Amino acid sequence: MDADVAAAVLSAMRAIDRPDEMLEDEIFGHTMPRRLGLSGVVERQIELYSERSRQGKGLGPDELAQLIGVVVRRSDAATILYMAGTYLADGCIPKRRRWQPREGRLDHAKRTIQRNLDGLFGRGVGSFAAGSSRLEAADSPLARLDPSGDVCAIVTGFCQRALDRAIGKDLKMVKVSCRSEGEGHPCAWRIEV
Repeated sequence: MDADVAAAVLSAMRAIDRPDEMLEDEIFGHTMPRRLGLSGVVERQIELYSERSRQGKGLGPDELAQLIGVVVRRSDAATILYMAGTYLADGCIPKRRRWQPREGRLDHAKRTIQRNLDGLFGRGVGSFAAGSSRLEAADSPLARLDPSGDVCAIVTGFCQRALDRAIGKDLKMVKVSCRSEGEGHPCAWRIEV
C-alpha cells in the first residue's frame, strides 16, 4: 500500500482532533484527546509517510493494520476514514474536463478511480464491471483490516471526491453491501444520481 494512505489517515485525525479555538476556562483532561492534532510527533510522522511515498516506498501491511486499529477504536472512525479518502482523491484525481461529454467524463472517472485505488491500496480494493456503475471488491485487503466495515469509508470518501472533481456534485457514491455483513457479501458501492 502507498504510504500516502497512512499520511492521509493521520492528517484526517489531526484535522478532527484539532479544536478551532482555545477556550479560556478549558479543562485539559477533557480536551487533551482532541489535541492529538497539535502534536509535533504526529506532524513528523505525516512528513515521514509523505517522504516514503515520494521515494516510492510502500507501507507494510502490519504498519497500516496498526494505524487502522487505532482509528477503528474511535467512535468517529468512519468520519476520519472518509475524510482521509477525500484527501487522497484531492492528490490524484484531476478536475473535470468541461470539453468532454458527461458520459465520457463518467467513464474516464471510473477508470481513474479504479487505477488510483489499485495504486494506493493494491489490487482487490474495487473494480467497475464494463458499463456498470457498481464498484465491487470481492476480497478487499482493507476489509480484512477491520471486520466492522468502518474502513470502507476511506473508499467511499475517495470515490465521492473523485466524482465531485470529475463530474460535479450531483452524483453520489453509495455503499450497498459490506463484507462485514457476513460471508458471501462483497464490499460494493454504486454511483447514484
